[in-house]
Amino acid sequence: MKKVLTAFILLASLVSSYGVSSMAQCQPGLALSSSASGYGYFVRMAVHFGEVLSNPYDIVCSRSLIPGENAVNVPIWAYNLHEGADYFEFSVASNESLGVFIPDNCFGVVSSSRSYAAGVWKLNLIVQACGAVCGPVRIGYAEVVRVAGNDPVWIDLGPNAGTGRMVARDVSGGYHLAFSPMHGGYLGQSYLYACQEPICEEPNTTATAFDIRLLEGCRVKVLWTAGGGNRTMVRWSTHRFPTGIEDGHFAVEVPTKPGLNYLVYLDRFPTPAVLYFTAFSLTRDASGLIARDSFVECSAVDKIDINCVIATEETSWGAIKSIYR
Repeated sequence: MKKVLTAFILLASLVSSYGVSSMAQCQPGLALSSSASGYGYFVRMAVHFGEVLSNPYDIVCSRSLIPGENAVNVPIWAYNLHEGADYFEFSVASNESLGVFIPDNCFGVVSSSRSYAAGVWKLNLIVQACGAVCGPVRIGYAEVVRVAGNDPVWIDLGPNAGTGRMVARDVSGGYHLAFSPMHGGYLGQSYLYACQEPICEEPNTTATAFDIRLLEGCRVKVLWTAGGGNRTMVRWSTHRFPTGIEDGHFAVEVPTKPGLNYLVYLDRFPTPAVLYFTAFSLTRDASGLIARDSFVECSAVDKIDINCVIATEETSWGAIKSIYR
């Protein structure tokens, strides 16, 4: 157990070094990593029981063992998949024997290996999905088999020992650092210290039917159906879809009602360029402050290729002088 505590301390140090606190999993700031990290944003992985999509208030990271229960399928979840993810490298570690990994949500096992050293079993995994998935998503179940009779049984997530990486890959082929601060799980009757429940307040639902159209004169037409909250913010960038409400450049923010259709016209964009747009659903209180997390995983995005030439009329110096005669 000392090794587990040490691992958590080291992981917390790693997360802090990348500019994210150990509590960042509850904040939309997790969307962006420091520029020095080399990753556009972080992905969070967690061990927890319960169905987050149907009942987020029934999520726990520990549970009792039923008398005579020798094998337990422990759910592994992923969050903050901003652009969708189709590939993960990670490991599951435990003080009890680990059997197979049972993939879920169209994931399949690409590579799997088991090892044992100093009282710790480890299951090293590479999994790939049939297509891009958004979070929260259950990647699958790690089978924990009680061999040593430990109580509690702890389960932790970490880098794949074979590749040395704990990463997720987005649909564009970019890799993102995955981590699991204080999100290990427990099985049994006694717990040496409390694990942290991984669920925070869910953000507003995303806008839909988000459509960017280029018009004459370099004007841009933006259409969407509002998601949750009472406002919609649209941001743009010239190199990637904005992943947070402070990322990229501000385009417009409009008071909205969920489910209604909206239309705005924008201009004054750089040209030529490829413009990437993201729509964020916000809730602002009476004082104008954002009252809830506004980031939505796999949010509404669209892009356009803008290449406009401002119309000019050539004339001669003589013609210009004739105007003032």
